[in-house]
Amino acid sequence: MDDLLIPHPIPHDAPELLSLPHLHLRTRPELAAMGMSTRQLDRKLAAGEIIRLAHGIYGTSQTPGPIIRALQSRQLLTCISALSLLGFWQIRDEKIHVAQLRAGSRSARARHRSGVVLHDPAPRRIPGSKLFVPVPDALEHVIRCRGVEDGAIELESGLRRGLITRDDVEQVRSALPLRLDRALGELRCDADAGTETKTRRFFERRGVEVRAQVEFLDGMWRVDLLVGDCLVVECDSLEFHTGVEEYDRTYRKRLDLQALGMVYVQLTYEQVMIDWERTSRMLGAMLDRREHRTRRRTVA
Repeated sequence: MDDLLIPHPIPHDAPELLSLPHLHLRTRPELAAMGMSTRQLDRKLAAGEIIRLAHGIYGTSQTPGPIIRALQSRQLLTCISALSLLGFWQIRDEKIHVAQLRAGSRSARARHRSGVVLHDPAPRRIPGSKLFVPVPDALEHVIRCRGVEDGAIELESGLRRGLITRDDVEQVRSALPLRLDRALGELRCDADAGTETKTRRFFERRGVEVRAQVEFLDGMWRVDLLVGDCLVVECDSLEFHTGVEEYDRTYRKRLDLQALGMVYVQLTYEQVMIDWERTSRMLGAMLDRREHRTRRRTVA
């Protein structure tokens, strides 16, 4: 996501986020600076090449759907809809998460409508962007809306990618009820994907030692998780694509590690994020059989 030119860390009052290249948005002054006259703009609007989304804000056919929906309804993107566009790890959700600009009756729960999840704004912070609630609010909404595990995924993702600071994390945690804060537990910044965070936290709750980003064979291979002494768990994400080279690399890696006595498990996004109940049962059964303690090997 570095090519999206997102500020690191993201400022909480971020009006400049409107100009992020991947959002395909322009303000009227920006169009004028590009040499577009009012007459030219009117022609492009009539032809559908440019779309008026809000007062002084224009988009194109490439503007992300959630952005169009939020601007046209005068709402702010929040929760995972905002975070995925701001460079955090992407959690798949067909619904658009938005926040009201003004609080009505304050409720900790999001309200679900057709294709939209409506969140109340946090009254303690004033949005500085025309598109998104402040990042700490979006993170808090993830925890309240989707649960602690998805919240941990996004918090660790933000830390790993340099999008938030430890102070931001503490700001989010301080606004949570004690039970949710305790459930978050310790947060780390060594997970390359949310699937790694979720899987690692499962093993940690079982009281098993788990290390992340472990190298084998003098750095030839690096694995997502090493559980116990010899259980290697690789966790794919939405960005993972299986091509010929990747396919060959995966099988060579698996064979090399199995030759060292490792038990090798590879999990897909769907297994972790959608079918987790079944997947966690299978992983738990492996722990019960002590497959993570079958052999002891020295990690290079």
